[in-house]
Amino acid sequence: MLTILSKKADIQKAQEKFKKAFSGRSERTEKVKVGHQGASFPVSVSWYGKLELWWTFDTEDNRYWCAFGTDEPRWGSSHSHSIICEINSPHSGIYRLTSGAFAVDEKDQLYVLHRGRIGGGRTSIGKRVFIDNFSGTWLTVNDGGRRTDVALVGCLEERAFPEDVSWFIHEVKRIKEVARGGKKYADHREHKYTPEFFGLKEYSTSRNVKAECSHGLVVKSLREELQKAGLNVANDRYRDLYVIGKGGATKTLFEIKTGDSISDVYSAIGQLLFHSALEKKRPKLVAVLPFADSKSSKHTRAALNALRIECLPYSWNRRLPVFSSSDLRKIM
Repeated sequence: MLTILSKKADIQKAQEKFKKAFSGRSERTEKVKVGHQGASFPVSVSWYGKLELWWTFDTEDNRYWCAFGTDEPRWGSSHSHSIICEINSPHSGIYRLTSGAFAVDEKDQLYVLHRGRIGGGRTSIGKRVFIDNFSGTWLTVNDGGRRTDVALVGCLEERAFPEDVSWFIHEVKRIKEVARGGKKYADHREHKYTPEFFGLKEYSTSRNVKAECSHGLVVKSLREELQKAGLNVANDRYRDLYVIGKGGATKTLFEIKTGDSISDVYSAIGQLLFHSALEKKRPKLVAVLPFADSKSSKHTRAALNALRIECLPYSWNRRLPVFSSSDLRKIM
């Protein structure tokens, strides 16, 4: 289980590492106006087009301020740029009203977490909307002696950490757009599942947590492929992705894994069967796995097929998940 940092020196060290991860990534740094809820102020922001991300870091009286946006700033203008998300942590101690936190695992690897507070003062966009729509990874962590569920942003030790932050900020933007569109949840129905059994993860090794940092990237890529095909796609806290069919029924249900171990396969099978059990008509079930063409993967495919669960494999190319068009056609 990850443990949230509370000592001032540890948090300061983590914050410096957070800032350093973005050093050298900037294409342009300049003062612009940023803000939200009708208030704006000039700050120095940096922009990197490949990430589609701008950021600014500062220190306030009782917290570190880390704000992010997704559109290239209008340099040299008086335009006020909207902050999409803040990942702030206190200078010391445990303060659960801040949006962010740093945590450490058993190997002293540092992670950035988010508590789900994304409203920026808006009553219609808050933690409840984030919880019900976030398609990334939830972790149960040691939060000052209390077990708390938080969202994983990324591992500070990984070279691809800025890419993970960019994914997270764009995911928050997507969630806010869902809320502004008049939908409280991505799903049109209210679901009642048991979070103690599915969804929340309490990892004991850094390897597993690091693997989950990539989960959101796979969800995003698959969602985009399905939407390009004209499918109505949704997600909730317990189901990675599903396609909505006629009458609002679940047509296809996806469970996405970032590993292909036997435990990953067991988990995918269990979650697919559990979350489809109460549907009037069984949806198409699809396990999304990073398969290689090996003897063990062929055995797994055969077992999934016997359970009437289809397999959608993917590979990685420069930190991006890749699905073959032929495999996608088979499950659509």
